[in-house]
Amino acid sequence: MLNYNLDPVIEKIRANKYVNVAIQSSDVKESADVCTYLQEKFSTTPNTNFYVIGDVLIGSCCTDIIASRRCNADYIIYLGEFCQSSIEVTVPISYVYNIVEFDSDFLSNKVETLLKDLDYTKLLLVYNAALHHRLPEICKTLLKLATHIYVAQCFDDNARHDAIGSRKQLAGRPVYKYIIDDSSCATILGEYELETNTNDILILFLNISGGCDGLRDTIALETSGCQYYELLVDSGDVLNLDGYGDKLRINRYKNIEKVKGASKIGIITLTKCLSGINRLRSEMHNLLKKSNKKCYVFSINHLTEAKLTNFPAIDIYCLLSCSHTALTLPAILSKHLVLPFELLVALGVIDWSVDYVFDFNILLKFIYAHAIIPDSGESDNDKEKSEIKKICGGTELSLYAKNFYDNLPHNKDRTFSGLDPLYNFDKESKIIRGSHGTASGYSHEYTHK
Repeated sequence: MLNYNLDPVIEKIRANKYVNVAIQSSDVKESADVCTYLQEKFSTTPNTNFYVIGDVLIGSCCTDIIASRRCNADYIIYLGEFCQSSIEVTVPISYVYNIVEFDSDFLSNKVETLLKDLDYTKLLLVYNAALHHRLPEICKTLLKLATHIYVAQCFDDNARHDAIGSRKQLAGRPVYKYIIDDSSCATILGEYELETNTNDILILFLNISGGCDGLRDTIALETSGCQYYELLVDSGDVLNLDGYGDKLRINRYKNIEKVKGASKIGIITLTKCLSGINRLRSEMHNLLKKSNKKCYVFSINHLTEAKLTNFPAIDIYCLLSCSHTALTLPAILSKHLVLPFELLVALGVIDWSVDYVFDFNILLKFIYAHAIIPDSGESDNDKEKSEIKKICGGTELSLYAKNFYDNLPHNKDRTFSGLDPLYNFDKESKIIRGSHGTASGYSHEYTHK
């Protein structure tokens, strides 16, 4: 049985007459079930096609825009836990979250017991996306217990997400203030850029058992000085996370030292569609060159330790992905990786005292402020060296390929040394005897008589 409310997306498909609808989930079986359900709903509409996007990225919480293009999708339905990261896409996306039910009275009693002994001025609510369908009810309950309620709210679609821009958010979500309106319902008063580094703010993270470790760590790293509690709505367990962010920062400080001591650094692009990812990769490449460090760029889909260790000359990798993916990787992978924020701290672009930043567009602002002028950092000589030249073939191509592989560091140590560019190519030079003497004319020229 499907655990999603699909009525809103069905209405959108019919209203906008979408032709190719792509469906993505971290659970491909769920995608297939939803696809079958929608096909039955649109059985009388032959011009509407549904496609299941197989998860090819390790970061399954990110929408796979590249795969959706292969089926010419004009509408995307994303199922399940979405990391709320800003992505660059022109296709409309609807986010359909899992539905987890809970006892309202049970939750109200647990929250009241937790809040009565705490001293705070503002309550900032962050919640598991599976509780999104009950958000008005949750806010109404909280407004009975606290005066100032702020909510880091999930997105229903990418239209509102794109409008947020690069303003300050929490875990990729905009922060709204809620009040009780005249009809005794919880309603949004407005959007706020709440400073999450003071002790008068209490962060309440409503979670479910076994969910959102990445979200928990993202909140902890992005905030400092706040009171921080996690409450499981199904079991009622409460976890005091005060100081949890400081512990994470101290533990991750070694990554900054790794960058400082590295001479060869790889930049891995994992999720290709995140907003600002290409500009950030380019700017970090320039910064590393200015710091006299060699930089290599990799584009990898499914990330494994074997792929990382296949390049033994690389001292450390910087991973460009969403925060949820980066913070939930197994230890066997994370020991090889640093975050973009950590790399910029090591290069002196960002001060260590600043709370962690995962938004690529905000990281770019730090880089531009550090450089004063947001230029590419390349001199004219560098641009000449990086110019791509057309190879004509023959002996020139043969020498070019031979020199390339001869000078490629550690290529012989790799399990795969690359494709042979000279495969099926005649490497032997052919000498054709030509004419000699002084030319008196050419056959195509007109002869005067």
